[in-house]
Amino acid sequence: MIKKTHFYDNINLYITVFIIIASQSITALSSTASDNSSLMKLITQNEDPRMGVKDLNRSVSAMNRSKNIDT
Repeated sequence: MIKKTHFYDNINLYITVFIIIASQSITALSSTASDNSSLMKLITQNEDPRMGVKDLNRSVSAMNRSKNIDT
């Protein structure tokens, strides 16, 4: 017969391993998604060379227009 302490130790181990693997997968997916996001592309396309900063208002409005076109 399996002792309850060994059973709970194994369950805790399995849960810990699952959480570690799942968090690694989510981290990889979210970093890939943020690198390829349309907002980041629009921000880099609308860079203002005179000021050296990005015009976020144009980027956001362009993103809103592209969302309206896609739907």
